[in-house]
Amino acid sequence: MPIGSVSEFLRELVALTGQDDAANNPVLELQIGDVVSRTTVEMIDGTEYLVVAASLPVSRQSRYLPARAEKTSSDDALARGATIAWNEDAGCYIATRRTPTRELQDDRSVMDTILSTVDEAIGWQDLLEKIYLR
Repeated sequence: MPIGSVSEFLRELVALTGQDDAANNPVLELQIGDVVSRTTVEMIDGTEYLVVAASLPVSRQSRYLPARAEKTSSDDALARGATIAWNEDAGCYIATRRTPTRELQDDRSVMDTILSTVDEAIGWQDLLEKIYLR
């Protein structure tokens, strides 16, 4: 999609959902099950990226990824183009994916990127629970 098109699409979605668009850069917040996603666009070194941050449910688990999870994540779809980190203030893990907007073909691909990031974050949550329950 051309530069600026993704931001405009997010701005339209923010307006449709009745969310506040006070900032120059729209942030679309969606709750899908127990996961809250926040999506925006940012420029990094002259390249425009769609940034999707998926906050997993509040966890009482360790703040640190166990070695087994780090090893498994290298084979996980979430590891491709995404990171996962503990957010101390929120008390949860947050998966973040940055996708160059030039790789997005249309509005549907933007939504697919948001939803697939949430799905993969849920998969990561399931993995962590299995590891911690062992």
